[in-house]
Amino acid sequence: MILPEDSEKPMQSKERNNMDIGQALSELILKSKSEGRLTCGVASSVKLLEMGPDFVLLCILPVDRNQSVMVSIQQTLVEAFCRDNDINLVKVDSTDKLSALVRYEDPNDNEDYRDYCCVLVQAPTSCAEKCEFRKMNQSIVDYYNSVFVDWESEPIIELPG
Repeated sequence: MILPEDSEKPMQSKERNNMDIGQALSELILKSKSEGRLTCGVASSVKLLEMGPDFVLLCILPVDRNQSVMVSIQQTLVEAFCRDNDINLVKVDSTDKLSALVRYEDPNDNEDYRDYCCVLVQAPTSCAEKCEFRKMNQSIVDYYNSVFVDWESEPIIELPG
């Protein structure tokens, strides 16, 4: 069966958008990392969330099939808190990909164990940084609204790498 050319365009558009949103999120993470605005790990994230949800602009939770029950419960609690406090939340496809983006290079190769099952992007402090973040964040929000508006389950963003 030969499909008309028009039938391929929506799929290509979705695939392109999926790649674009993963890349946009990666760029946002790297920019926030370079500005020292990332908080990694459940314990550190909870401390920041206790200070006030206004300090947090985005919560990133990786979804892995092999994660422990404890991590799953912790993520569920963080997710509920974020939803109750109107904190933007995205889920990504891999803890490994997320950790590769947020991990700081150790010149001695002595990286301590870090918890990457929750990453918070803190609010920028300068007006210029706030405007830039809003633009980057808006592309993520627009993507959700256009691609996943009718889906019952929550989308998982595929990070590059």
